[in-house]
Amino acid sequence: MNTNNLINKAILCSLAMAGAALLPSCVSPKEVLYIQDVSENSRENIKANYQTTIQKDDQLYIAVSSKQPELTAPFAVSEIGSASGSSSNKPKGYLVDAQGYIVLPVIGKMKAAGKTCSQLASDIAATLKNNDYIRDASVNVQIMNFKFSVLGEVNAPGTYTIEGQRLTILEAISRAGDL
Repeated sequence: MNTNNLINKAILCSLAMAGAALLPSCVSPKEVLYIQDVSENSRENIKANYQTTIQKDDQLYIAVSSKQPELTAPFAVSEIGSASGSSSNKPKGYLVDAQGYIVLPVIGKMKAAGKTCSQLASDIAATLKNNDYIRDASVNVQIMNFKFSVLGEVNAPGTYTIEGQRLTILEAISRAGDL
């Protein structure tokens, strides 16, 4: 009879330890601290004016404007249509190739990878002006396929495409449905 009592106590003890091990893992979402390694009194230097650089396989939207719109006609991009033939109002872009170049009408091949959007816009405007194509060219460059990925313990891990070119870690977690 002593043996049965010892076995029963061992089983109960094992179950109690297993249950206790599971309890600490149950944390309510309101108790999760997003930034745990920063004290209230410390200041972190965050670079406020960071620039995204263009990379291979980026899709770029490039708009050229001038006081003489007929000169900018070769740079006008059409829209990508859907399979049914209707327009989705999404402009086509210029793909940055594996060597980091884009091919522009009139100008030809131009290095894009490693530059910021504003640097590339300045280079295109300068090339147009220096070659007497468009003297008053105004150029706007944007990355069309800006993506980020969220992995780990979030509600919806995956890859997300955004409209802008800036994103904070808290915005990324928010897009993924929170922790």
